[in-house]
Amino acid sequence: MRNRRKFSVELPDSLTKEQSIQLNHLTTLNDQAFDQQYIIMMTVDHAKTIKFFQEAANLSDVDLTAFAAKKSPSLTLTTKWPLQSVKS
Repeated sequence: MRNRRKFSVELPDSLTKEQSIQLNHLTTLNDQAFDQQYIIMMTVDHAKTIKFFQEAANLSDVDLTAFAAKKSPSLTLTTKWPLQSVKS
């Protein structure tokens, strides 16, 4: 919360069209199919977050660049294990 205020980040008040489509799709799935699809969706979203943090290294805002550099390594550590559980 503190960083959101510091960097003046606006949070959305509704889902994007893509998020609505994904949510509707998830509501049609059960059990293992839901779990697998959810893990895939979250892994793809996590990859987008990592890319966002990596791109932040090129910003002119020193504080934001430092924040991204500090958090980026911990983000990349968690990218492999979710997909492994989908394959098993």
